[in-house]
Amino acid sequence: MKNFKTLFTFLFFGIFAASCSGQIRTTFVEPNKIFFEKTDYGLIFTNIRVNDKDVKAMIDFGDQHKLQLSSTLIDQLNIETEKAGYQVSDVYGNNWDVKNGTAQKLVVGTCEENNVEFSSQDGEMESVSQQIGTEFNAVLGWGYFKKYHTEIDYSASLFTLYDGKITIENEVFSVQFQKEANQLIIPAIIDNHKVNFMIDTGSPVTVVDSLELQKIDNQDFVFSIGGEEFKIKAYPQDLSVLADLGIKCILGGDFLKNWKIIIDPEHNVLHFKK
Repeated sequence: MKNFKTLFTFLFFGIFAASCSGQIRTTFVEPNKIFFEKTDYGLIFTNIRVNDKDVKAMIDFGDQHKLQLSSTLIDQLNIETEKAGYQVSDVYGNNWDVKNGTAQKLVVGTCEENNVEFSSQDGEMESVSQQIGTEFNAVLGWGYFKKYHTEIDYSASLFTLYDGKITIENEVFSVQFQKEANQLIIPAIIDNHKVNFMIDTGSPVTVVDSLELQKIDNQDFVFSIGGEEFKIKAYPQDLSVLADLGIKCILGGDFLKNWKIIIDPEHNVLHFKK
């Protein structure tokens, strides 16, 4: 999960199988409005139901899974799990064994699904809860949202999910994202060089690979996305674990809060509106 000393980001690597096999959508009232709360840390949470229990869940695009549950919640719900056969790692080199299980019912907003697979790491979510002073027992990751046309509106504390297309008006810029990636990865330009950025709702701040930020005299980080130039305060972070993905920067809530963002999974495009 996350080390919250400097970076609030779930980053998982290796060979993953975030399967949705067996799930059945039983209820979906369009549009599905998912309201969230923002903490003092800048993290975002929403209330969901797992089986018949109300659960606070972090919304974290840095997590490639659809759903994660804490070991505490799994014990409370008496759900059986089994080892997945792989580990997850964060940018600090910490590793955890992953377990998989199946929740009988998941309700997010007005969408209800049955037989939803989840992952878990023993004690990890509980440790993070203590660090940030907010108890939560679930994570909705990029794996949950990536199939929907989604509008993200930080100013209204709202995610709106659609089964169909969204009309785009007053767009400022747009950018393609990598369809098959486990995270939300987009192309960007730093100092005339093409690199990859990751968009992460689970990070309240923008972080840049330490080696890149060393080239900058101050913390005004300048970059371009979709032909638009931006300047933002950024924080150094060793992102060498992301080198294979070419990621030099993680755009967090400090950038996302300035926009309405529409995710088009059909054409792999992010549309940014003021």
